[in-house]
Amino acid sequence: MEHPKSSGDLETSDGLGIVQAESPTSDNLEETELSSHPPTIIDLVRNSEGELGVVKIQNKEGRIASSVTHDGQTYRVPELFRTSLGQIPVPQLGRQPYGSTRELLQTLGEFFQKHGPCSEPNSRLLACWVLSSWFTDCLPLSPLLIVTGPALEAELLLLLLSCVCRLPFLLAGLGPAAFASLPMEFTPTLLIREPQLNKRMADLLRASAQRNCLTVVPRGVRNLYCAKAVYVRAYGDVAMLGPYIVRIELASKPDRVLRGERLPSREKVQELQNKLFTYRMFNNGGVARSDFDTAFSSDTRAVARALGACIVGDRALQAELVPLLTSQDERLSKHTKSLEATVLEALLLHCHQQQSKSLVREITKTVNQIYEGRGERLKATVEEVGYKLKSLGLLTRRLGSSGRGLKFNEETQLLVHERAYAHHVISPDDQDEGCMHCKQLQLVGPEEIVKGV
Repeated sequence: MEHPKSSGDLETSDGLGIVQAESPTSDNLEETELSSHPPTIIDLVRNSEGELGVVKIQNKEGRIASSVTHDGQTYRVPELFRTSLGQIPVPQLGRQPYGSTRELLQTLGEFFQKHGPCSEPNSRLLACWVLSSWFTDCLPLSPLLIVTGPALEAELLLLLLSCVCRLPFLLAGLGPAAFASLPMEFTPTLLIREPQLNKRMADLLRASAQRNCLTVVPRGVRNLYCAKAVYVRAYGDVAMLGPYIVRIELASKPDRVLRGERLPSREKVQELQNKLFTYRMFNNGGVARSDFDTAFSSDTRAVARALGACIVGDRALQAELVPLLTSQDERLSKHTKSLEATVLEALLLHCHQQQSKSLVREITKTVNQIYEGRGERLKATVEEVGYKLKSLGLLTRRLGSSGRGLKFNEETQLLVHERAYAHHVISPDDQDEGCMHCKQLQLVGPEEIVKGV
């Protein structure tokens, strides 16, 4: 790599230049210099003339060109950027002071509150997730942002995310082939509107939240790991997207959605992109070395560690993540436990009605009838119930042309009863007098059932 001739521009053979940024604060510079070998940064940027190039930065020295090579891989400006996608926000190479980490997150939080349909806690959580999108290549895990709620509000939020995320692609749906065709070598941020999420895409989105997710494509294999936000219509679709999620539930706020003047200006978007890129340049080493941890359960703990790692040099600010994620953890845990118990309750009803088989959609209908009878506002989907049946060890099969379901043979009925008793869905005192399995389990006792599960 060519060493800087001065503290100004680095010249390259193609005439593009790089401005060597200075740290916005002395604290950030000290954090950066703690690491003798911070991760190499490879990014798409614009030069002072607005032309796209690829920048490679190592130890605060770099070069920008139409292509660069690192670890045997060549990075080029993607052909996609010669189309209308070339207008997506990309930072300009140079220094854009951002203040402190706290000030940067506060700026992002205020951005979502001012322009979007977001509550103050949701805005703060969104700010942390946006920051993590700039360090996907430094993290082992990229939490999937899931947006639920009214369509207009969700679409506005995705539009706002496209202003501040790193290399954002705002997509109206996404199939496996299109997913693999994107420039994944730059670990972009995919912002996907997919109200009707299918299982194939859910599997890809879930798997690609982790760093080494390879998929077979016509030309070989590709790593699909990147940051992603997905708008899904129903809560039930959330279950298909795995455990490593950040969930934002939007309320209806049509007054904000319909005010076009609330959208940020192009100049404001560029300023935010530049600030976030500067933060990335000076803190990628600190993110890679982070030892932040929490006492959450394993799934939420992994999410917290990924988000917290991107908050460099401010332990108090990292600690503020805990209450934001605690609320989500409790809500997801409550829904998961409630659904598990209610599915088992529904299965018991189907067994006791002496049905020979039931489709998953029929079981789902029973689940929602139970919720309604309790006065609960929860509503399960067929996909969510299908996943829950699988997690309980009750594997569905295709029942002709009608769809997938369960056959209630003796083995399945016994397994349903064992699971129901082990999960305290029904006690031996509440047995169905005509059910041989209830009588058998009453003799065994719930303690023995729990041992066997």
